[in-house]
Amino acid sequence: MCNIILNSPVLDQCRQRLESDLVLCKADLAPLESGEIHVGERMKDGPWVDVTDVTIAAYRRNIATIQDVLKVLTE
Repeated sequence: MCNIILNSPVLDQCRQRLESDLVLCKADLAPLESGEIHVGERMKDGPWVDVTDVTIAAYRRNIATIQDVLKVLTE
C-alpha cells in the first residue's frame, strides 16, 4: 500500500499534469466532433476505413477518466 499525503508536491505535480492532459484531450477532440478532422486507417493494401467515431469514443473515455481521477485527487 502506498501512503501518499494528499497535499504533497508529487501529488500537486500529478494534478497539474492531469489538468494539462485534460485541456489537450478536449482540444484534440473538438475538431473530431465538429467534423473538421477525420481519422482513418488502412491495413496493408486494403481500403481506407474511417475510424473517427472510434477515436471520438476513446477520447471521451479518456476525458471522463481524467476528470474522475482529478475529482478524487481534489476532494
